[in-house]
Amino acid sequence: MNINELNAINATQDEYENILVEKLLNKTVFLKTINFTSPTGTGKTKMMADLINKLPDEYYFVITTLSRGQLNKQIRNEMKRFCKKS
Repeated sequence: MNINELNAINATQDEYENILVEKLLNKTVFLKTINFTSPTGTGKTKMMADLINKLPDEYYFVITTLSRGQLNKQIRNEMKRFCKKS
């Protein structure tokens, strides 16, 4: 995968994050849960952090993972790295 393809993927992720934030802030969508699913290494944790950063403090988040390995520590470290509210 080249840099142009990665930039295109990042732009698409940003676009969908912004659409979701707009719908949540305008109360056009009522969601109790948001589930991020995509293949390993595609930036789910960063997308979650970006979404959290874009929403007001009145929203709260519980992030869980079903893993016996180091995934929970990896997610915690990435959230500390990318999320301003962690």
